[in-house]
Formats: sequence, C-alpha cells, structure tokens
Amino acid sequence: MRGLAAVGAGLGATFVLAFTFEWLIGLALPDAMDARGRVSSASVLGMLLAGGVLSSAMGGWLTARLAESRHMGHALGLAAVALALAMFISILNWDRAPGAYHVASWLLLPLACVAGASVRVQALRERFGPAFDDEPYALPEGR
Repeated sequence: MRGLAAVGAGLGATFVLAFTFEWLIGLALPDAMDARGRVSSASVLGMLLAGGVLSSAMGGWLTARLAESRHMGHALGLAAVALALAMFISILNWDRAPGAYHVASWLLLPLACVAGASVRVQALRERFGPAFDDEPYALPEGR
C-alpha cells in the first residue's frame, strides 16, 4: 500500500509543480499565449518543457524517497502513469502547441521521472555502500 501512496504522491507533486510553473509563465509573460491558450513561441515552449521535465524529476525523486523498496520500480510505475496522463492531456489540448512539443514531452517526462529516482537510489548506494539492494526486504524463513 505504501508503494501505491508513493506513486500517488509523486504523481501529485509532478502535476502540481508543472501546472504551477505553467501558471507562473502565464503571469510573467502574459503575451505568451493567445486568447485560446495557444503557445507559438519556441522559447516559451522550451520553458514549459523544461518546467515539466524538472517537475517530473522531482516527482520521481519523491516517489523513490517514499517507497520502502523497489525504488526504481515505483519510479517506472510513476513514469507509466504520468505518460498516460500526459498523452491524454496532450490529445485534449493538441491545438495549444505544435505536435513536436507534445511528442517531446512524451519522450522526456518519463525519462525525467526515472532520472529523479536514480538520484535518490544513488544517494542510498553512497550511504549504505554495496550492502544496499533495491529489492524488497526478505522475510525470515517459515513466514
């Protein structure tokens, strides 16, 4: 159950951070989007993509931090769910950005989730040394 909560928390953090970043860009650059919400500026699209990648990496790190074991497995679960939701949101908002932006986000966001989790796993390996294993804790025999 804790693993599911870790993925949910990572997903929530990813989307809250990404939508907050998009909102802040809208405030800072009011002319970046037209009345229909379409973005045509390459620099604004780059900032939005960078914010999404950073948000995904932070969500992946949080997922790995909250998971008791199989940190990378939980991050892969987060990446799969985030990819499915990103594709759904992109299809609903396809006319707001060029198709290349949507495809780039589909490729980069799941990778960022895994990259964020690998930062956490690397920190655990440095802390515990070669004894660290990313597998679940073994139960004593007979249980």
